[in-house]
Amino acid sequence: MYLYCLLNFGIGHMNKDLLIKYIRWLFREYNNQFRLALRGGREDPVHDLRVMIKRLNALFLFLDEAMIYRKKSTTFFNQLHVFFKSAGNLRDIQVMKSLIGSYRNQVKGDITEYENYITRIEITAKESFFERAKEYPGKKQIQVKQEIVESIRKFGDKDLTDKSFAFMIKRLNHIDGYLKSFDSRKYLHKIRQTLKQLRFFIEILHASSQFPLIDDYDYNEIKEIENVIGGWNDRSLLIEDIKRFISYSQKLGSRSSYQSLTELKEIVSKERKEMVKDIEPRLLKFIYHLKYSIL
Repeated sequence: MYLYCLLNFGIGHMNKDLLIKYIRWLFREYNNQFRLALRGGREDPVHDLRVMIKRLNALFLFLDEAMIYRKKSTTFFNQLHVFFKSAGNLRDIQVMKSLIGSYRNQVKGDITEYENYITRIEITAKESFFERAKEYPGKKQIQVKQEIVESIRKFGDKDLTDKSFAFMIKRLNHIDGYLKSFDSRKYLHKIRQTLKQLRFFIEILHASSQFPLIDDYDYNEIKEIENVIGGWNDRSLLIEDIKRFISYSQKLGSRSSYQSLTELKEIVSKERKEMVKDIEPRLLKFIYHLKYSIL
């Protein structure tokens, strides 16, 4: 009921000027991370860039759904999508590489062939990332940022607040629908994506209001749930990549049974299953609590 009380007393309304200030900060910080990530494409800077990308995506989704800014600059957003995708691909490979290192001592046999393969595709992914970065629409970004700011200025604080809560409720309903499906586990990746949109949008709300719209406990809970599902998803990607590597290698004539890789896959699968055994009731409790607070 915390959120309900804030709104009733007019404290929790989104402030247009604070939102504009946050958007300017967001673009500035994104550009800083963009430059850092281009200095070698190392894992930590690429990760930080991905975080800024997801913050931008949450903003763009909100502006589009709220009909504040409808992505009129199609070329800009297409170029943005291509670059974002290359950064995501590089990040996924770097996470798999780190995971393999963490499991390395648990595997009895030799998995050097697979490790060398991961190193090669990381090099390829970095090259693609650097190439896409050359095409990044930097100048167009300045124009789009100004268009976004001008569009926001046309709306009042209450209207922006109403649109914000509609955006949040829509995502909570999506997660609720996924959890009520016959096999909710197959939707964990979609749930994680939706949670990320929700969390990063909550950051926008916090930066655009005089007081936080949810307390630290709720914010940390959404982050922890997201991290658990994120770990599950990272292992899912690794398992699928191992399967693909074995299949392609055998089609190319390899006679190896890849017993060590099969062992690695089983170890990862076991841990992945254990990670999310209690995630569904935890998710349901969280989304109903947050939805009740908003409504």
